[in-house]
Amino acid sequence: MTLEHIITTSITLDYQAGEWGVDRIALDGVQNHLPSDSGGSKLSVEFEVDGKWIPFERRHSINPSKVAAIRFIDDGKGFSYELLELLYSTKSGTDTVGEFGEGLKMLSAAALRKGIDMEIWSRDWMAKPVVVNRQIEARHIGQLAYNVYTGYDRRKGSMTVFRKPTADFINYVMALDEKVLLLNPHVRPLFK
Repeated sequence: MTLEHIITTSITLDYQAGEWGVDRIALDGVQNHLPSDSGGSKLSVEFEVDGKWIPFERRHSINPSKVAAIRFIDDGKGFSYELLELLYSTKSGTDTVGEFGEGLKMLSAAALRKGIDMEIWSRDWMAKPVVVNRQIEARHIGQLAYNVYTGYDRRKGSMTVFRKPTADFINYVMALDEKVLLLNPHVRPLFK
């Protein structure tokens, strides 16, 4: 597809680097796809092994060293790529988490630091976080930006794909049912 836009943010790769490891990449990544945040009805976590996507429920059959990519998918309303530029979010409601869109930018910067290739898909576009190298007052600064590609078939919801995941990221995602109740089949709500 066509590179349509390069969106720069005010986030640098150094910003909160000590606070954002693979745990925050996974948790903030999956949180954006929860039904309460996406406006959808389901969340899927999948692992790519030998060119096939394996659902989270079958993760125990996977050799972690064979995982080429991990993706989080929802069937919600999606969002506009223009929001990648701003500390702003269109999320609303009492069940949503985050209100300024900072989490997506922070996990993008963390993925770049860890060498994990990341893609964000929504509606008819895909964005890849990239580093813009800047020099300001004799200092080298890595600035978070996104290459935005348009012209894809319109999709329902959004998807975040992590390619070349590190072993610690893969292991953390494989145990997400311990942190994300929606992924744990043994947890049932007491009331709604």
